Amino acid sequence: MALKQNLNLDDNFGINVTLNNVYIKAVAVNATKENAVISVNYANGDTIFQTKNFTFIPNLNNADNFIKQAYLYLKTLPEFVGAIDC
Repeated sequence: MALKQNLNLDDNFGINVTLNNVYIKAVAVNATKENAVISVNYANGDTIFQTKNFTFIPNLNNADNFIKQAYLYLKTLPEFVGAIDC
């Protein structure tokens, strides 16, 4: 499971670059019953452009595992609006 979308990057020199069809993959989900941290890579092929962490509260009563819950959570965030499953 992963997501795909265009990614806007702003470098330290004020240059904004748009990368098309960036592959967004949760590479780790570390969870307790209180919270879960998702490490997400933004990549194109073998090139990783960025890694970010996100935190959510897992639902222990949900039949979905933490990884699926992580992707469902990511899709609720404004930066992933329009991201498609792949």
